[in-house]
Amino acid sequence: MTLALAAWLVFYLGRFQGAEAYPPRDGADILAKVKAIGALDDGTEKGREAMVAAYLGEAAFWGKSIDTPALRSAVLADFAALTTEPMSFERLGQLIDAR
Repeated sequence: MTLALAAWLVFYLGRFQGAEAYPPRDGADILAKVKAIGALDDGTEKGREAMVAAYLGEAAFWGKSIDTPALRSAVLADFAALTTEPMSFERLGQLIDAR
């Protein structure tokens, strides 16, 4: 579940190789919220945590905040795993198998 949440954020932020060929398609309001949330990531651990907290706390995405310390920590770890190295189907398989 946390890998899927992190993957959604990675996709909507376009933080994967070839992202320009696969832009997210959603309402302008959702895309604007994601862009604002992505801007919280200043490249520091604190910035990434603020970004993930805002993402999980955005009621427009989930109907209510789903942010909890444990969920935030797990999504942060998966976000890092998805963005530290170029993604491929092989790498995704490795991430899934490691669970």
